[in-house]
Amino acid sequence: MKRAVLQVVLLAVMAVSFGVSAEELKAGRLPSVCSFADGVYRFEFPGDRQLSLTFPLNLKQGEYYRIEFEVRCGRGVESKNGISSLLIGGATRYQAFRAGKQWTHHVNYLYAEREKGLFSLSLKPSAPDTVEFRNVRCTRIGDSDFRKNLFPDGGLESGDPALPSWPWPQEEFLSLSRDAGFLVGSYSLSLKKGTERRAVYALSSTLPIRPGKVYQVVFWGKADRNASILLTFESLKKEFVVSQEWSRGEWEFSVPAGFPRMGRMRVAHQGDVPGEVYLDDFVFREKADLPQ
Repeated sequence: MKRAVLQVVLLAVMAVSFGVSAEELKAGRLPSVCSFADGVYRFEFPGDRQLSLTFPLNLKQGEYYRIEFEVRCGRGVESKNGISSLLIGGATRYQAFRAGKQWTHHVNYLYAEREKGLFSLSLKPSAPDTVEFRNVRCTRIGDSDFRKNLFPDGGLESGDPALPSWPWPQEEFLSLSRDAGFLVGSYSLSLKKGTERRAVYALSSTLPIRPGKVYQVVFWGKADRNASILLTFESLKKEFVVSQEWSRGEWEFSVPAGFPRMGRMRVAHQGDVPGEVYLDDFVFREKADLPQ
């Protein structure tokens, strides 16, 4: 049985409950087409060049952080020009984002290799639009937070068509669905495979991971005909059979030495058989340490 819980949580409450403390970030110099009023950065985006908001980060080296922001735009999810970036030390990590016509909540995680960094929200060249950002916050996450679900909107019950948890869409294959006959909850992720021999997959937002820990991945799946899916987290892989009834899948793995401290989950529709796979209630978390 699928176990999605529909809930609305205020951003401020979530920041306090999830981490140690939340700091609202302030952008540096604004582009000429961007204004700031009442806590909202507003772009009258001309579309002819890339424009960015850049937020300086003051971090504690060796700690993990969660950066959140909200965005909306006039064109809605048809606008595909958003990308966020984190520059820590000499490495930059990118994450796409899409905006709906209503406020959409997005999450980035980072590991502080240095005490200084930069977080940027960029709009790539595209059609002209009005784009707004607000509530850009940075929260240090502690030990107990790793044992909570690190997957943003794992149950997909925000009903957000911008898919913040799965920000790298293959639009013809990946969508938010209400057609899978859930006993509890309304939405799932749909991976639809046709007859062509093309990879069909969903690529998640970036998730934090700590060396030497054991991680648990849980999800629920159902297919219109029996199918298999392959879960990949960086170099680690696990295959599952998905039947025509909702069933629970679980994967535990130990983090090997030298593994990256950040990674993305990839869920691929395997095989050559066409059909639709529904996936929901994703959980990614550390297992609690056993008592000594």
